Amino acid sequence: EEEEEEEDSESESEEEDERITKLRAYAAKVNDVDQTLEFLNNKLGVGSDELKVYFLIEAILDDEKPVPVQLKKKKAFISKFVSDDEKKQRGLLNALELYATDTNTDAYKIFAAVLNALYELDLCEEKYIREWFEELRSAKKFGVDEKTAKAVRKQATSFIEFLDEESDDDDDDDSREKKRRRQKSRHRESTSPYKSTRARDDDDARGI
Repeated sequence: EEEEEEEDSESESEEEDERITKLRAYAAKVNDVDQTLEFLNNKLGVGSDELKVYFLIEAILDDEKPVPVQLKKKKAFISKFVSDDEKKQRGLLNALELYATDTNTDAYKIFAAVLNALYELDLCEEKYIREWFEELRSAKKFGVDEKTAKAVRKQATSFIEFLDEESDDDDDDDSREKKRRRQKSRHRESTSPYKSTRARDDDDARGI
């Protein structure tokens, strides 16, 4: 029975590879976001949205080029498919975790930059990135074992630290802004030429 299960698993993997190949060929042929996603959704027989995200990543990214650059280049495809869907955003993180440890291992070494690209391109919300980082078993369904997951997250640590620092800076900015407003109410003529860029932008937006 175990041998039969292994054979079934192997045949399923081969079938999935074949569908990825078909999607890659179709995407290159039509070079159109809507047609490619239509093919992915209705022609390949893939039921799971998370698996569809993985197929899409495998099909449209060039495994010989840096993933952050590819994400920017293919943003239209990913953004339209993932949109604001929580499940698909989580699936995107898991798909890239597998992609970086199986298909394009150079991406594993720069996974912090991969996450930064997702964040800067608005392809994935910060809260889902943080939850992915905390959950080692997140991509287990894609075949990523816990040891590999730990290694990926070690590579991603610098980006999470960046998010923490950015969050701290935002809190500090809020505190400074409240204090500045109190001071301004008492000394309306007093302004500092050394305000942060964000503070100056806020003033410009308010017409100050």
